[in-house]
Amino acid sequence: MLLWKGNETTERFLLHCSNFAEARCDMMNFIKDASVVSKNKGSLSISESVFLAPPCGSNVSNRHNIIIKEALFEFLHKADQTI
Repeated sequence: MLLWKGNETTERFLLHCSNFAEARCDMMNFIKDASVVSKNKGSLSISESVFLAPPCGSNVSNRHNIIIKEALFEFLHKADQTI
């Protein structure tokens, strides 16, 4: 596992860290497979904030929010991290 020498951020950990690329890919695929991202509505902008709470005024339903959280906790489990 590569060591990161800078300050770790939520965004880097969730969306960019190469150490967790496979777990991240699984997480994103789970979100896409659960139809959270609709081809007709465009793509959901994935940022660290969508994992914490859907942005105000977003079209993320409660059901999709639950799916996103489930995917996040599976990612954390695979990355062997706790919150």
